[in-house]
This record gives sequence, C-alpha cells and structure tokens, in this order.
Amino acid sequence: MAGQAPTAPFIFVRPLLTIFMKGHFERRLRRLRLEVLDSELSDATRSALLGRLDAALERWRTPRFAAILYTVVLPAIISLPTWYKQFIDFLVSLGIRMPTDVVANFISEQVSADDLLILGILAAGYLLAIPVTAFLAKRGLFIGKNADGICFPGDQGGSGIYYSKEREILTSVGVRVREVPIDLWLLAISVALAGLVVLLSWKLWIAWFQSLYPDQETLEDRMRIQGITQLIIWVLLVSVLFVAAVRRKRTGRV
Repeated sequence: MAGQAPTAPFIFVRPLLTIFMKGHFERRLRRLRLEVLDSELSDATRSALLGRLDAALERWRTPRFAAILYTVVLPAIISLPTWYKQFIDFLVSLGIRMPTDVVANFISEQVSADDLLILGILAAGYLLAIPVTAFLAKRGLFIGKNADGICFPGDQGGSGIYYSKEREILTSVGVRVREVPIDLWLLAISVALAGLVVLLSWKLWIAWFQSLYPDQETLEDRMRIQGITQLIIWVLLVSVLFVAAVRRKRTGRV
C-alpha cells in the first residue's frame, strides 16, 4: 500500500476534481503570501511578490459552488427524510397535488422506519464515495506517472512528480505544507456509517438466523461466529486506514 485510501473509484465528477486541485494550490499560495508579509524583504520586492501571488490566487481561487456543495447540497440530500413532508406541504400550498397517499401507504406497508433509516445511512455512505473518487483522481494526477490511471494512484510508484517538485520549491523558502487527507477522512466516516448500519440491522440478522437455525444451541453458535467475523472485519478496516495514513507520510505523497 502506497499510502492510498483502501477503496476503489466509484463515480468520477470532474468539477469536484477541479475543486480539490484549486483548493490545493490556493492553500499553498496563501501560505506563501503570509511568509512574504512576515519577511524582511524591501517594500518594493514585497509589493512585487504580493502582486504576483494575488494574481495567482485569483486564478486558483476555489469555485464558490464548492461551498454550496458542502454546506447546502450534501446536507440537504442527507436530511431528505426530514424535509420531504415540508416540501410536499409547500407544493400543496401552491395548488400542486402529489399522489403522496399512494406512495406513503406503500412505504408504510412495505418498509419499516428502521429500514428507511438504514437506507438513508447507506445512501450517505455511497454519496461520500463520490468526493473520495475525485480526490483519488487529484492525487493520481499530481503523482503524474500514469495519465490513463489517475483514479488509481496506488498503482503509480514513487513520491510523485508534482509532489516532489512542490516540496522542493516550498522547502527552499522555509514553508512546509501537508496535503489534507480528505479521502482517508471521508472513508473513515463511511466505515463508521457502515458500522452503524450493522448495529441497526443486528435485529434483522438475528431474525434471519432464527429462521435458519430453530435450534437454540446452533443459533447461539452461529451468532457467536457472526459476531467474531464482524469484529475481525472492523479491526482490519481500521488497521488498513491507520497503515494508509502512516504510509502516506513516509512515501512523501503529501
């Protein structure tokens, strides 16, 4: 493992890749700007450097829709069950009638509240896989060894062409900046959500095993094996995430 998130690409959204790339450059340019402001350079030299940095910042400024995506769109999707009824009431106030009774009756008869909660958590986990894929592409692009496999940075060896050059430039002026491991953070959240799904669906697992193994002793043995298996899986997942975080620093791809 070359310090990459232990996951596979899901859905690639190019605008998200643009957001991550511009955010990467913007943070480093702002850090350089602070260094120039605190330096002992002459006023003329400082003014000239600040002018060039400000021009670069204008070019690499993170798009405004990034803030909308993370603060409005994603939270709105996750909170869909809570505002769905209010949205329907709003449509009714405008004279728009929706066949909500048929849908609501079907859902209430076929799907329990626990099932809806589990589906909502699973949907949130799958949504998180989209920005993770974009971040994988960004890392693959900056490593720069295989243009046809940017979504698979783990397959590319070395510390990366861009990462090495960036580190060389920033170190020469006494600046050390590390890449925020967004992919590892989001993957850790996805793992936590998956664990929550397992806990919430544990009663369903018990009911299913009871239907398969009517004998109480056999049922207890099977449930014990299932519990141990789940524990091993979660320990392995957490361990892999930890190893990926440690290996990322050692490979220099930060």
